[in-house]
Amino acid sequence: MTNTAAGVGQLLDHWAEAELRGDVTTLRAMLGDDFVGIGPHGFQIDKARWLDRYMSGSLVNTGFDVTEPTVREYGPVAVVNGVQNQTATYAGEPFPGRFRMTLVAVRRGRGWEIVSLQLSPMADQ
Repeated sequence: MTNTAAGVGQLLDHWAEAELRGDVTTLRAMLGDDFVGIGPHGFQIDKARWLDRYMSGSLVNTGFDVTEPTVREYGPVAVVNGVQNQTATYAGEPFPGRFRMTLVAVRRGRGWEIVSLQLSPMADQ
């Protein structure tokens, strides 16, 4: 595993932990100011709206992890494909899911920032 892949692997682990806990402080530091998230049903939200789901209490995760990650490096950019597994409630309603994910991270300064995340429903669902 290259240093980039190892660093991005650590980023993924910390990101999954922060999402599980709804840790807005950690997520705010991990997501780039230009972050864009595309949800499994095609909606697009920016960093502020991503964080607001936790701050408002509308999204509560009880399970969250990333499996099958593959990291491809392009200089200061890393593209990760994998599977995001999530057990959650959204606005009080069950919101479980298993999604194919593409995450883009950029090395800025001494660390990595997540700048893009796209989720798609798994074909078997």
